[in-house]
Amino acid sequence: RLPALQGSEAARALLRARLQLVTGRYDDAVTSAREAARDASLRDEAVMVEAEAHFARGRLDDVDRLLGALPATNDRASLFLGRSAERRGRTTDARAFYRRIIEGYNAERITSSDAAGLAYVGSAAYALGVVRDANTAFQESVAADPQRVETQLEWAQLFLDKYDAGHAEECVQDALRVNPEHPVAHTLYARIRLEQSYAFVEAARDLERALAVNPHLAMARITQAGLALYDLDVATTDRILTEVLTQDPTDLEALSVRAAARFLADDTAGFETAKREVLRRHATYSQLYTIIARYAEWEH
Repeated sequence: RLPALQGSEAARALLRARLQLVTGRYDDAVTSAREAARDASLRDEAVMVEAEAHFARGRLDDVDRLLGALPATNDRASLFLGRSAERRGRTTDARAFYRRIIEGYNAERITSSDAAGLAYVGSAAYALGVVRDANTAFQESVAADPQRVETQLEWAQLFLDKYDAGHAEECVQDALRVNPEHPVAHTLYARIRLEQSYAFVEAARDLERALAVNPHLAMARITQAGLALYDLDVATTDRILTEVLTQDPTDLEALSVRAAARFLADDTAGFETAKREVLRRHATYSQLYTIIARYAEWEH
């Protein structure tokens, strides 16, 4: 049994774990988070960071084990439990976790001053398909704390998914004003540029900035793979996606882009195999077809 850390020492370990998480040093983040968890007052926060590091590596059993032991009122834990269930195609379980967050809002446990809680409500509502409520929750979160970068980025993703690149860009710009080097913000900016005008050069520069901070950020590497696929450089696409899937074999977006690459390479057997791999993990992952159609339309 390890001795408890002194408060300041544990706090430094937790801060170090958060930094390692953002910069893609996922295994180091796990180690630091476990150090911080030896302080009982920081345990839940440290467990959350460790679970997010595992999530980035596709270690979903570890995510479920760690977060399942946290209180049901830990809304961030419920959000990631929902996302973990979704990765496995367990949509009923995922919806139950998301509804737990919504119930906290309806019961007024999440108040108008709780920026983080409201953002989790927004993410949960969006995952449940209630887009208007999600948008309202993100608005309320920003009103409570305009400086919270994660809210802006989750909100930007909602807009981007709904083909509103203009509002997505506003959210990302607000995030970058607070944290000019945030890797997720730069990755989203790259995707916005592609959505707005296929600005490949500018998007590549955004991705370079993102990967300079976190060279293992899956969404940035997947976007890189997509840039290569727009140029029909299937070999580069395959190489990047192999690296991404080695890090996290559960990433449904990466698996879907791999299917699109097989389609554009006229590899019928490979395409069917890649498609089955996505649907084996998540039988109703309709984004698979959206992703394939995006690249097929460009090639056409």
